[in-house]
Amino acid sequence: MRHPLPITAQLVATLAAAGVAVTACGGGSTISTTSAPAAPTAGEQPATTASGPPVQVQMNEFTIQLPQQNFRPGTYTFVASNEGQAPHALEIEGPGLEQATDTLTAGQSADLTVTLQPGSYKVYCPVGNHDEQGMNTTITVSG
Repeated sequence: MRHPLPITAQLVATLAAAGVAVTACGGGSTISTTSAPAAPTAGEQPATTASGPPVQVQMNEFTIQLPQQNFRPGTYTFVASNEGQAPHALEIEGPGLEQATDTLTAGQSADLTVTLQPGSYKVYCPVGNHDEQGMNTTITVSG
């Protein structure tokens, strides 16, 4: 007759089958899980974390103001605030990137998280002819 495994042995066997490490020492035990990050596929950049604090962007008729024009490569969150009366949006276009916020009415704000590679990027308002009216700037990514 086959005897069932004691509950602790069953737990260890189950956790081991699931790839979980179990360590017992002294009378206590520690259970931890580990997993290796997935390798990026061909053409995909490895994930990066934000390279700095959020970048505050003020939009008004008809200007875009950034706290800086030079960035290091990495992931940034641009916080676009419409401080004007007309609707505005923020678009960033450059090497391998073209992303925009939704159109924001007066007083609204939105986050735009992008990964910047070395190069030059146009930052502008794509609403109507705001870009042509001077609602644009350029940022440079190097390093």
